[in-house]
Amino acid sequence: MTHRSAEGTDKLHAPADFAGPVVQRKCTDVFCALLLLLSWLAMTGLGVYAYLNGDYRLVLYPMDFDGNLCGTDYGDIDMTEYPFLYYVNSYSGGVCVKDCPALPDDLLVDVYSAVSYGGVHQTDDAVLSPTFVDVADYSTSENVLYCEGDGAGLDYCYPFGSAALSWNSPGINEGFGFAYYAVDTYELFWRCVPNLDAIDKLKNLTSSDGGCSNGGQCGDIDRRQLKRRRLERRMEEEDGSDFDASSLSSSSFFNGTAEDLNEISVSDLTDLFFNGTGATDLDIAAFYDSTEQFWNNLFGDLWTSKTYVLGFGFGASLAIGLVYAYLLRIPSLLPFMVWGSIAAAIASFGYSGYYAYTLADKWSNADPQIHPDSNIQAATIASYVLWAIGGLLILTFCCLRKQIWLSMKCVKKTGKALGSMPLIILFPVVQAAGFAIFMVLFLVYGIYLASLGTLDSNTYSVDVGPFSYSVSVRDFDYDRTTQNLAWFLLFCLFWTSQFIIAVGEITIAMSVSKWFFARDKRKVGSGTVWTSLWHTLGFHLGTAAFGSLIVALVKMVRAFLAKLQKEAKKTDSKVIQAVLCCLQCCMWCFEKCIRFMNKNAYIQTAIFGTSFCTSAREAFFLIARNSGRIAAISYVAGLTSFVGRLFITAVTCGVGYVVIEETYGDQLYSPVGPVFFIGLISFFISGMCMAVFDMCSKTILHCFVADEELGTGYADSKLSAYVDKYGSEEDTDGSDDGGEA
Repeated sequence: MTHRSAEGTDKLHAPADFAGPVVQRKCTDVFCALLLLLSWLAMTGLGVYAYLNGDYRLVLYPMDFDGNLCGTDYGDIDMTEYPFLYYVNSYSGGVCVKDCPALPDDLLVDVYSAVSYGGVHQTDDAVLSPTFVDVADYSTSENVLYCEGDGAGLDYCYPFGSAALSWNSPGINEGFGFAYYAVDTYELFWRCVPNLDAIDKLKNLTSSDGGCSNGGQCGDIDRRQLKRRRLERRMEEEDGSDFDASSLSSSSFFNGTAEDLNEISVSDLTDLFFNGTGATDLDIAAFYDSTEQFWNNLFGDLWTSKTYVLGFGFGASLAIGLVYAYLLRIPSLLPFMVWGSIAAAIASFGYSGYYAYTLADKWSNADPQIHPDSNIQAATIASYVLWAIGGLLILTFCCLRKQIWLSMKCVKKTGKALGSMPLIILFPVVQAAGFAIFMVLFLVYGIYLASLGTLDSNTYSVDVGPFSYSVSVRDFDYDRTTQNLAWFLLFCLFWTSQFIIAVGEITIAMSVSKWFFARDKRKVGSGTVWTSLWHTLGFHLGTAAFGSLIVALVKMVRAFLAKLQKEAKKTDSKVIQAVLCCLQCCMWCFEKCIRFMNKNAYIQTAIFGTSFCTSAREAFFLIARNSGRIAAISYVAGLTSFVGRLFITAVTCGVGYVVIEETYGDQLYSPVGPVFFIGLISFFISGMCMAVFDMCSKTILHCFVADEELGTGYADSKLSAYVDKYGSEEDTDGSDDGGEA
């Protein structure tokens, strides 16, 4: 049908009987289709191999410090009756328990009770019963460690029975020992996750002057002095010498404090634990620093509000996106939709900022103040950020107001195409269903593959004052073969996901091109979409596989670079990190270029039925010959898709923020985290909805340029005048002397 010179300067030539996209098609790029099928077979074989040799329980079920799987009989100790893991150190070491401890709401934490590798350990001041948690029996384990020390009534977790010294004790060791405090928890994937309220309770356990603020739980100085005198008498009875416990400083027994034993209060403990002030100058960031606490708070907020995060992120955004895309098909509503979306997006950010600011002011003026200063500060900063985004949007759209008006002229043709084929709007749902089916298999194969690692033991040496011991934690080590199989599985994910997208793009391009090249557009309807899908599945799966393969290979390179970047951070070499960052940016740009060329190649395939390489070459030269007009129209038409995504995301986030705050209120550390994830999900979902609109616009523009070169006269005069005028304006730096068709 078409002929090119070696330089690609010849224009398209149509046969005498050209009547739009070819009817008699042939299979294209069959080899790539077979290659994709072979990769799926290999992936299935990998899954079968992993299923026969692995055990999913190793991945899904938690593993304790001794290598036993909680809730199973895997390991040296049968843990069938102990399905949950209670963490006791930041090495992810923990013990299996029968139930996650749920402390009373008026308690939430007991600093005089600890859970260790050897079980529950308490002081005389413990509020909880020793049976508050049922820990598995580890007495037969070679790696078990106990809080009970040797002689003089000392122990590794509560020296001299003092909770004030426990944080720096050999047992707890700032969160890197073999024991940890008893806190209220909730169940999450068979793990006992600390309750955020319990963590906050620890922060505020004592008043600023060191007095007890929770009804006497902290104990008092008289009781500590009594214990000290008992210790003195015990030491004198053992060796017959005078012993003054008050002369025992923490620095002589542990490392890091010069306070005498009788001068350390529980307020010192909590200040040290959370604020890094008080009894010592140690940096407690190793376990509960600001970064770790931030992620813990964020994860807890997401889990608490998970219903609304998923509901608004997926459900609400999809519904709003489909309705928005459907309304865009009505030409008379287009100006109101676009400008209304811009106004609504700006208003959403403005109102959300106002809501966050008033909320922070309400929290700040509360008497007594319930919310911590960090929450108030976060809400205030969030309001400023939201207002700044709204202001930036106002400036941006003021500068682009002319381009937005021009884009609507091109978008009206897209709206007419969608109006003739409304079924095409639902195509992302079909793609999502196909991807979901693949993801089920991918996750099953991935879980079994991850269980093929070799169980290893990591040993950490702990030296606290005169005490030295080792903390053992079990972990997995993967050999090179397993790692290579994981890379292959990742490649299959990239290739298949891009293949599903490519099939959708070819189907949409074929449907729209049939509409464009139809003399009587009233004969084009939703049935055209089904016909195009059938032709795509029957003839052009190989082309979709070819284009998606290229994108998948680029993504694999980017994934490998990301792995190198992670390794480079361990070397502290700024040069290597900078080089890898530049390479990552270059590959990102290259991927964008490949995606652009793939879309236009798919359009060529949809119209002329050619293979991927031929279509990509013809599309490249067609774009090169009309670069000015295609770039200009693509730019302004893309504004409508951007406005749509922004509108869908802003409305979803705004409504989600108000609903989450009103529903959960004080139960969350901050609603910003859940709303942020709602925004991420809704932006992705809105992209799926607007991708149909964007592909339709690109197809119409591509068909117009092809029609102009073919000289078949399918484009109407209004579209021709618009493309020629605006394309000429861009080529002449904004002059109004462009030609009229």
